[in-house]
Amino acid sequence: MKTTAIIVAAGRSKRLPARRRKPYLMLGKMPIVIHSLYKLSTVRFIRDINLVVNKKDLELAQRLIRKIKIKKNIKIIQGKDTRATSVYEGLKEVSKDSDYVIVHDAGRPFFKKELLKDLIEAAKKYGASILATPVKSTIKKVNKDYIVEKTLDRDQLWEVQTPQVFRKDILLKAYKELTRGKKKATDDASLVERLGVRVKVVPSCDKNIKITTPVDLSLARILLKEKIIYDPALPKTS
Repeated sequence: MKTTAIIVAAGRSKRLPARRRKPYLMLGKMPIVIHSLYKLSTVRFIRDINLVVNKKDLELAQRLIRKIKIKKNIKIIQGKDTRATSVYEGLKEVSKDSDYVIVHDAGRPFFKKELLKDLIEAAKKYGASILATPVKSTIKKVNKDYIVEKTLDRDQLWEVQTPQVFRKDILLKAYKELTRGKKKATDDASLVERLGVRVKVVPSCDKNIKITTPVDLSLARILLKEKIIYDPALPKTS
């Protein structure tokens, strides 16, 4: 079984304004993106990693990669205007002999790599698998006038995370359908669902937060500082 991981780090970081884009802001000893990159590089069954970055960050990403010792084959790819088109750029560069593709957002550095084995096993059986956690809050459907239309049954609602794992042929087919003008989707699994593929949920943890806003970044730094999240002894990049 040959597996390629795609790390998506090409966004414009509009909700987290800073001198550098979000993936390159420091989190503990390393930039955010390097946490995910390094962690995925230690997974035995991942052979290649495609890092998709903003065109303005190509040189920065290359410098960071040169400064860390990673044995995996890492390919830096220029992303496009949207997350979906960036993922597709990374997907088109996946080796022809790869069987499975892992898609991960650079803004989630705290995923448990131990769950990747469960994700792979689920993808082998169903064709697609995702990390998710049960929704804790009450969720209401609201119309355009901000009037509640319905209270949803939270027992059936899950908050989706990454990594997500797919059989390569399934994900490629899903993205080819997207390029033919199909309705947009908010994650890769949504595209696969339209093909009629069953997506298996692997329960995750609340600590797998997505760093999107300044508040998220502050929380992530607190989690590291309080040793609620383990910060591995990674090589310095500065």
